Order: sequence, then structure tokens, then C-alpha cells
Amino acid sequence: MVKFEEVAPEDVGDKFDTRGRVSYPLLRDFLATGMYSASPDLAGYDQKLERIASSCINYCRVHQLPVKVLQKGGRLVFYRLDYTPEGQPIPGWLEKRQRQREARVGGDIDIKPIAIAAVKTK
Repeated sequence: MVKFEEVAPEDVGDKFDTRGRVSYPLLRDFLATGMYSASPDLAGYDQKLERIASSCINYCRVHQLPVKVLQKGGRLVFYRLDYTPEGQPIPGWLEKRQRQREARVGGDIDIKPIAIAAVKTK
């Protein structure tokens, strides 16, 4: 059993109303700009670049956002996946992305089962 120690509320402070969300505001603001690719100014963020990048990558994957997140030269770079660099929308970008992901992972591989008794061993 885990032991707990009681803590007075005045010792904790007002940490309950801040969640420290990093990825959502960055990605929301990037999508609002309408740019094809951009690098955010991370001045004022107290987290490392790798942590912010990881958080943004996972957020995009889980929420199926049309954003590719890369680290280039010590900077964070966002790319749009639902528009071309010229600003033309790409229909079916999510399905295309899912097919690419399945191809990398192996997707649906058609493997026929082999009966164990049919295989001869030496």
C-alpha cells in the first residue's frame, strides 16, 4: 500500500490552476497563421526543445492534426500537410498519411498460417 503524507493547502500554493500546456497553444497559433511552414519563437519557454518537439509530435498524432513537426538546426519547424506550399488544399490528406504510416509499420500483411505438423525438423 502506498503511504500518503498530508500537506497543508498553503504549502502547495496556486499550482492547481496551471496545467503547463505547451503543444496546444503552439499548434493552434501555427494553424491560425495560414503559413505552410514556420518556426515558432520559443523565447520564454522553460522546457527543452526536445521535450517541446516530442509533445507537439504526439499531440499531432493523437489528435490527427495536419502538421508535421521537425527539429532542424536547433529550431522547431512546423509544416502543413493539408495544403501545398502554393496554398492549394490537398483532399484526403489524412487517408494518405494513414496509408504511409501503415506501409512503414507493415500494414496488413497477408501471411498464410502453416500447420506445425506439416513442418519437418532435422
